[in-house]
Amino acid sequence: MIKLEKTKNTKISKTDITLFEKKNGKITNNSSIFFYTGWQKNLKKDNYFTENPGLDISAAKYLSSKNINLVGIDSPSIDLGKDESFSVHHILSKNNILIVENLANLNKISSKEFNFTILPLKLKNATGSPVRAIVS
Repeated sequence: MIKLEKTKNTKISKTDITLFEKKNGKITNNSSIFFYTGWQKNLKKDNYFTENPGLDISAAKYLSSKNINLVGIDSPSIDLGKDESFSVHHILSKNNILIVENLANLNKISSKEFNFTILPLKLKNATGSPVRAIVS
């Protein structure tokens, strides 16, 4: 769990991730990474979907180089709200990294390591699904 309080249109960069690693140890290959930005508190605001924080390209490429399994975030998109080309989605998807967005209650997770289970709906010809996300 990488906790980074972020405001509207604020990028999560490779530098943010490497600073986390300096304090907490290297992210190992095949890990799942979660970003708590605090953006969920804006859920009922008009800018929730359009000005959300998200990863920048440097962060996406860095995580891809580590063979990450999954990236989760508490904002509605892994991309910045203003990124209409979905650059980070493309980088992560091309590298077979699952993306889980709009996660709630990440602030209630106190440990850096935990078990995470996602239960998506079985949808035909879909690229995404609502999920039930469970931490234990």
